[in-house]
Amino acid sequence: SKEGPPPPLDVSQPTSRGGDNGASAAGVEEDSIDNDGDTITKERTKQRQLFCYAVVMSPPEPTLDLVVESMQKCDGYMLFSNFSDPRSNILDLIKDNMKVPYGGEWRSALNTPHFWKVWQYMAKSPTIAEYEWFVKIDMDTLLLPENLKALLKNEGEDYKQVVMWGDPIPGPCEVFSQGALKAFGARHKDECDGGSLDMRKEWPQEDMYIYKCLQALGSRNVEPRGDWRFDGHLTSNAKTLEQLKVGNELVCYSEPGAPDSSCISREDALNWVAFHPLKNPKHMEIVSKWITRPPPPTV
Repeated sequence: SKEGPPPPLDVSQPTSRGGDNGASAAGVEEDSIDNDGDTITKERTKQRQLFCYAVVMSPPEPTLDLVVESMQKCDGYMLFSNFSDPRSNILDLIKDNMKVPYGGEWRSALNTPHFWKVWQYMAKSPTIAEYEWFVKIDMDTLLLPENLKALLKNEGEDYKQVVMWGDPIPGPCEVFSQGALKAFGARHKDECDGGSLDMRKEWPQEDMYIYKCLQALGSRNVEPRGDWRFDGHLTSNAKTLEQLKVGNELVCYSEPGAPDSSCISREDALNWVAFHPLKNPKHMEIVSKWITRPPPPTV
């Protein structure tokens, strides 16, 4: 019989059953499989606002468990690599060496070919493509899905239009709409990868590729009002880590090579969507606890 799509997974109760490919589109539960092997699904919830995804190295980054834990608060999620792991909902899709060269002005990963497979898969998936919004995070990014969902609602952008956040789109936390994913699925071969300019070669960094491709597909670049994410070395020294651990309302940190320190308040950070970079799982956990701990008692 022909191989069907990966059976969907209840986001709140990961299952070890994932078919031959070992993963499933989290957010809906498996109902039955027909005689041809195609999966028939039913929704556990009508909520399909946010789908979260990431690409995982092999072996995985040490932050994997914490990233998966945060993604379980999305309406659906999936991770992609060259191996499968049903426990973490990792799909064996890349089927290539996960180690890629680095280059460009910022010495970033030349990983467009890997993500190109991911976007194609998502656009072709009848389950995934019906989510309203999508966010890709790097594995060193702490994502707060509840904050992102609230911000998406407050911003009021039409998810059916071709929309992406940021100009350019920020690589650690890439947000784009259902309209953008469907436009990519329908027209990327003509507008992005065909003709005299193959953007996959012109932009080997995935964040620049998807930014340029969605622009070619007519995307509007929007930016949420006010600060919405943190990008800085918040855990770069022991003094800052101690401030985070004890729950200081004001935390000061120093960027490598910067002459002066910067400070952020927990009150300002409470509604932020993502924190990057946090490559150490202990640091990611410390920041997560700092953000989510109960507020101090009022006198």
